[in-house]
Amino acid sequence: MPFPRMSFPRRFALCILFFVVVHAAIASPLVRRTEFADNDFEHLALSINNTTTTITVAMVPPPVIDDGSTRPPPSSFNLYNESSTSRRTSLESLSNTPAGMYLRRFSDEVPSPVSPVQSQDAPFIHELGPPNAPFMSESGHGHGNGHGQNSSPSNSVYNGSVGAHLASKGSNNDLSRSRNNSLTFRAPFLSPASRPTSNIASNTWNPPTYPQTRPGSPTASSTALAFTQRHSGKQPFQSALLSEKIPKEDKPWLAKPAPRQRASYWFTLFGVFLGLAGAALLCFFELRSLNLLDESQLCTVFFDDFTSGSLDTSIWSRTVELGGFGNGEFEIMTNKDENLKIENSQLYLIPTLTSASIGNTSAIFNGYTYDLGDDCTTSNETACSVTSDSSTKTVIPPVQSARISTNGTYSLKYGRIQVRAKTPTGDWLWPSIWMLPVNNTYGAWPLSGEIDIMESRGNSITYPDQGVNYVRSSLNYAPLASLLSQSTIPMDADESFFDRAGYPSTAINSSSGDTVAVENIYDEAGGGWNAPFDQEFYLIIQLAVGGTSGWFPDGAGGKMWTDGSTEAMYDFAEAQDEWYASWPTSEDDKALRVDWVKMWNMC
Repeated sequence: MPFPRMSFPRRFALCILFFVVVHAAIASPLVRRTEFADNDFEHLALSINNTTTTITVAMVPPPVIDDGSTRPPPSSFNLYNESSTSRRTSLESLSNTPAGMYLRRFSDEVPSPVSPVQSQDAPFIHELGPPNAPFMSESGHGHGNGHGQNSSPSNSVYNGSVGAHLASKGSNNDLSRSRNNSLTFRAPFLSPASRPTSNIASNTWNPPTYPQTRPGSPTASSTALAFTQRHSGKQPFQSALLSEKIPKEDKPWLAKPAPRQRASYWFTLFGVFLGLAGAALLCFFELRSLNLLDESQLCTVFFDDFTSGSLDTSIWSRTVELGGFGNGEFEIMTNKDENLKIENSQLYLIPTLTSASIGNTSAIFNGYTYDLGDDCTTSNETACSVTSDSSTKTVIPPVQSARISTNGTYSLKYGRIQVRAKTPTGDWLWPSIWMLPVNNTYGAWPLSGEIDIMESRGNSITYPDQGVNYVRSSLNYAPLASLLSQSTIPMDADESFFDRAGYPSTAINSSSGDTVAVENIYDEAGGGWNAPFDQEFYLIIQLAVGGTSGWFPDGAGGKMWTDGSTEAMYDFAEAQDEWYASWPTSEDDKALRVDWVKMWNMC
């Protein structure tokens, strides 16, 4: 039917109502709408909740036409949750319910803002009656006659409502006829306690509150209809996992492998076995070809685990001198306890600063004489005393350290030596465990050879020429000092050390500068194929610093001196603040620590 003509005030009021409803639907964080079929009843319930306003608009249902029994309107029932049953389906099922049938009320766990207060006498089943809001009764607590026409005029909540206005116009609950009446809307969007003409205190009536079911909405009101999060039910990704193990009957390729596949399988296994067997045989025969010492032929020379608390002088002797030991080293080997001690059953060789010993740094560069006196262990006087002179760039070695050896006590020609030690950390530190011949049978160093069991550098692992994370071993020998060679033990005794080095036929004599023929001095002296390492050698353990022998290559790792310079030690001493800063403060880290030493010889 066509919409009836309305006066301008009524149209204006409806426009304002429509604008507020649309604006609230867009701006409110929580809006719930309820729509019903036209053939069931006309009812609209809209709750808009935010932090400042709660709006409820209600239109009374039209008169019910039944078949002889009173059927309560569907608005008095709780509706199913949206996630399980739609509102239209629920209402259609209610409209088909026979007259007089009793319905089970939903559990109290599902809130219903439109349902009346449940009876205490029938908590689960009762006959549903017509809708009756609490403010329509005289007491203000509900359950009047159900329509509000006979409510007490003294009830200001009901008297000021639209329902009372309709009743006063003779609406008879028929909205189709009440639409033609002249209505005056008075602040319909405020709660009864907030309307301008209401005299009800704010604590007399409040909208029903329900737990907020949608997290993360800071402006949502607790008086809105219960909101249930909708889920699409779509998995975030499709799983390819098998729901159950596939039986063998569904794998026909496993029933009987092809002949070629079986042959390929066994051929592969045979090849792997053949390769492992060949590698094992190769290692076995190579080990048998090595000239290893027979354990039964070894006899103990000495064993020192440094548990006595002091250095065993029956085994070890200290070397005291400052001449650089042919390598141009920058330290003084002393007999001081601060440079050598035994602690925690370990031998400590500790580097210290000479400036701390003589009292000032300037004395190292000029005007101070350092004399080892009677403690000096060499007959070379230049290696026992030195006077600093800034004009000649002569300096006192800036570091003091320690060196011990078995020279004069124990030595071996053929045998075995084992040392358990920890190398130090610090720039230009040079720890070493090595051997020199007891007698220079073939001549002075390097003609009679040198055995370096272990050498290392204290520089950090970033040092470009093998820092503290490397150790090296070598054999050093030469028929001339200018032809110094480093080699390893040959596997074939038919090749001598002289032939293995591959010396030229002529060379320059470093002492005279003349060109001389290179001769096999070892054969001339009656040495064997392993000469010069066919004689007695003694053991040395020391901690040196710097040097000009090439152990620290020029230009590598910030080296502050050059090997060929006569001022090499002076340049090193001037940079004391730089290199000493890299030394650890703990003696455990900057010292060469030896746990034990064992020596065996051939019985």
